[in-house]
Amino acid sequence: MFLCREIKCIRTDNGLEFINEQFHNFCDELGIKRERTNTYTPQQNGVSERFNYTFVDGINVLLKDSGLGQGFWSEAPLHFVYTWNRICHSNQSKTPFELYGGKQPSIKHLKPFGCKAFVHTPKQLRKKLDARFKSGILVGYVLQTKGYRIWLPESRKVIEIINVRFDESTPLKLDSNNHKFERVEAVLDPDYVANKIPLRAA
Repeated sequence: MFLCREIKCIRTDNGLEFINEQFHNFCDELGIKRERTNTYTPQQNGVSERFNYTFVDGINVLLKDSGLGQGFWSEAPLHFVYTWNRICHSNQSKTPFELYGGKQPSIKHLKPFGCKAFVHTPKQLRKKLDARFKSGILVGYVLQTKGYRIWLPESRKVIEIINVRFDESTPLKLDSNNHKFERVEAVLDPDYVANKIPLRAA
């Protein structure tokens, strides 16, 4: 659905998630050919195995450099892949985004994972003495619209919003014993969804 390409063949290992009736029926309905590698021979699926290592290493780097804990593991992979698809790699002169979509991606909106964010609260949603901005942390991007996924420690929610400013120069200093950062509650706050807030430059 996202690649707008027809999948003709899938090569997998012998994991149970790939060897079951439901997956077989799914592939048969779509006319997808299935190939399986031999046991203990990951080199037969070298490209995928190599990317898996790169993928996991990239996630660990994001979490370590940002100072965020393992509770943000669900957000870091999405941020990594989003960025990976918008930069060129050694074996290609075009980005994955351009190869599949046919146009060059914009990267001017990319920000470091875990950088400080200041979310603007529209005046119609705040009381007279409420602060105009809430402090948050960038954890990703909205896929279908322009916007960012911001973790708000105070409310323990991830919101999707476009009206936000960033501080990329100040590193986060989080207490590793602070349980507020051990688990992400991925909740879309309806008061902050991007389509309810006037578009402005980030």
